[in-house]
Amino acid sequence: MKKPAAGWALRRNLWVHGLSTPMDYFRMAPEYTLKGREQLIQCPTFVCATEGDDLSVNGRVLADKLTCPEEYVLFTADDDVSGHCEMSARSLFHRRVYDWLDGVLALTPTAREGNHG
Repeated sequence: MKKPAAGWALRRNLWVHGLSTPMDYFRMAPEYTLKGREQLIQCPTFVCATEGDDLSVNGRVLADKLTCPEEYVLFTADDDVSGHCEMSARSLFHRRVYDWLDGVLALTPTAREGNHG
């Protein structure tokens, strides 16, 4: 199976962090982790993964450790979704995220009318 995005993440990380070699990135990457910091996240959080995606394999673990309101979604072959970042079904991903955001960001009728008192 071809992976059109293979290598993109490494190239992007080198660019973002101003690094020259993959070894430079591998040396600094362990500093970027949520392990042991999950409880610091306080805002509602949407966590998702795609079945078979090696990069999102720990999504469920992260969601389980959050103490904030969270929603975990696993996209599967039954959803006709594959690839990292739900690459084969971005419209389904967007629908799920925006439906979740609609609930999280729902305004009360008073707030919508601009009546803050």
